[in-house]
This record gives sequence, structure tokens and C-alpha cells, in this order.
Amino acid sequence: MASASGEAALEAWVACDPQGYVLAEGQIRRCFPGIVSHLLEHTPACDLEGVRALFSPEGVPGAGNPVFMQLLRPRDGTVHFLHFWKAFAEVSCMCGAAPAGGLGAEVETLR
Repeated sequence: MASASGEAALEAWVACDPQGYVLAEGQIRRCFPGIVSHLLEHTPACDLEGVRALFSPEGVPGAGNPVFMQLLRPRDGTVHFLHFWKAFAEVSCMCGAAPAGGLGAEVETLR
């Protein structure tokens, strides 16, 4: 499952058409539907409404950005791949996926 989650994060990242390991902050919001699709496809424990709440500003009382956008920690108008990967993994866990193990856990420890 951890490998599938890592692959899903990478597939979702590539589908957003990044410039190497960074993506423009404004571009990421247009990718939300694809990211949600990858989450649902590779994380069967996730339900559509739960995932949508994490990608919707209405899911965060008093905040302007959805939970996923906050987890991305954009800096200077860009999102780094490692933050994307971590946010993707955290959202997967929030909707019931098993925590990452193997290489994903080792990278998380190093980060």
C-alpha cells in the first residue's frame, strides 16, 4: 500500500505539469480534481465526501485555504515536490489509509 501511495503521489504530481520539482501555487488548485481522483483510486479507504472536504475551503472554518493547500506549505508562490508528497500522504492517512512504510517512511524520517 505504501508503494501505491507513493506512486499515486508521483502520478498526481506529474499530471500537474510541474517545472521539475516545483509547481506554481496558482496552478496547484487547478490540479485538485486530478489529485482527488488519484487519492480515491489508490486509497480505497477514502470516501469522496471526506476527501472533498480536505480540498474545499468550506472544510476549514475561518480559513481561506483548504486543508490540502495548507499542508502544501507554498513558499514564494511555489510548491515543492517533497511538500506535495507529504501533503498527499497526510491526506491519505486522514481518510483512513495505512501509514506509509518502507522507503516512504525512511524518506519521511530523513526529511
